[in-house]
Amino acid sequence: MQMFSRREFMATGLAGAALASSGFGARRALAESDPWKEEFDPALARDPSLLGWQGVSVDRLETPALEIEGHLPDELVGTFYRLGPGRHERSGKRYHHWFDADGMIQAFRFDGTGIGHLGRFVATEKLAAEEKAGRFLYPGFGTSLAGGLAVTSPDAMNPANINILSLGDELLALWEGGSAHRLTPDTLETIGPKVWSRQLTGVPFSAHYKVEPDGHIWNFGTASGQNLLVLYHIRPDGTLVRGEGVALPEAAFTPAMVHDFAITERHLVFVFSPITYDREAAGDGAFLDAFTWRPELGSRALVVSKDDWSVRRWYELPSGFSFHFGNAWEDASGVIRFNYCVAEDSTVLTETFREIMRGVKRPATGPTRFARVTLGPDGGVAKQEISDFAAEFPRIAPAVVGRRHRWLYSLVGQTGNGYLAAHGAFRKTSIARHDLESGALDTFSYGEDVIPEEHIFVAKPGSANEDEGWLIGTSLDTAAGVTRVSVFDARHVSAGPIAQGTLPYALPLGFHGQWRPA
Repeated sequence: MQMFSRREFMATGLAGAALASSGFGARRALAESDPWKEEFDPALARDPSLLGWQGVSVDRLETPALEIEGHLPDELVGTFYRLGPGRHERSGKRYHHWFDADGMIQAFRFDGTGIGHLGRFVATEKLAAEEKAGRFLYPGFGTSLAGGLAVTSPDAMNPANINILSLGDELLALWEGGSAHRLTPDTLETIGPKVWSRQLTGVPFSAHYKVEPDGHIWNFGTASGQNLLVLYHIRPDGTLVRGEGVALPEAAFTPAMVHDFAITERHLVFVFSPITYDREAAGDGAFLDAFTWRPELGSRALVVSKDDWSVRRWYELPSGFSFHFGNAWEDASGVIRFNYCVAEDSTVLTETFREIMRGVKRPATGPTRFARVTLGPDGGVAKQEISDFAAEFPRIAPAVVGRRHRWLYSLVGQTGNGYLAAHGAFRKTSIARHDLESGALDTFSYGEDVIPEEHIFVAKPGSANEDEGWLIGTSLDTAAGVTRVSVFDARHVSAGPIAQGTLPYALPLGFHGQWRPA
């Protein structure tokens, strides 16, 4: 195990001092007349399906009582939180990547008879400075910017826009490359950055933590440009057990983009796509421009022992790009099995999510597809099986995280042609309950004019069954210009929503959500 000082962490984070000193985004400006906005506005007027990327400019959205169709379960009492990029424009300029905008948290409060909504921006250091200035001041993951402030730490450009962690009496709004931000669950007021320890102040804390059935939390952070993982183990009460840097061998390519991971009862499981970090390739561009797709390198899986982080084993995988894992588990012989969604390359990240911000629907080379991987107990070559259907945002019941499971819930679509091919790898029209034993899919389609977002599983109170409960998720009706939140019986997805609440406005498309019981 290698320990790193806070200075070393800060110098090698996702952005931070490396970004400032290297000049990312320091000379190629968002033009005085921004061509991205000039292209997006008329594109939106022609094509309402772009509505989810328009963004909002008001600081607060609130509807005390949504219009409800159907019957809400009496036992479904709590709050469904979602987080995603919200402010895509400021002073006539647009960000050039979906991942760059300031995070807006949405709270849908279920009281057994109705649903209320509150949406607020996470009041980060970045947001406060740009609100005061009335313009963009910092570059983003995929947006370069001249004439702004120096980026002296990752949190200076932290938009807090990916996921939510409910921890004790607080919520944490999470990004990829810097601190979590503490929020109050009721008012969504921002308290400030979360400090796990003095050494870990400002160190990357990933948006895709894992919570074991007993409440213990595992997470990681990456330092692009360095062969370094930061690992976290946190107790259910929110206190840190361990937080340390793990140096990867030089033979491993740099972890330029590790978005998610999985856990079993005894191990942590990572997949490294063949994306290398090349500072020179970026020139004066954005941070994303330093990424180079190298399919000839293949992908690699890393398994780390929970008990001893120096005990690791590596596996070779076919080349592929992934955002999200479903789950992992291991048997008595040490064989690990996990599932995730994988695409043939990274164009969804480097092109699709950039082009959509100027109103251009440029599909990725291929959609993300559901895949299963088997890892033997001694490292080496892994076995990977890829399905014939497109899938994204896989979720499971919290009770089976890291354990053998049967049911997986995700957004799905057909591959090859039609609507998915025209709209890119993340455009899925249906939600599904996937039986991992039989392979059967129980699906519900929202229709061509509706963009469904991630749906999460909420267990019925008192039940430990992984399919006894509800699926809750949002969808954007682009024809009507409104966002809806739907509730499904998890065992009967194809029957459609048992209840649905409609907002009088459209919310920006976001990423991930969590349930917090009352």
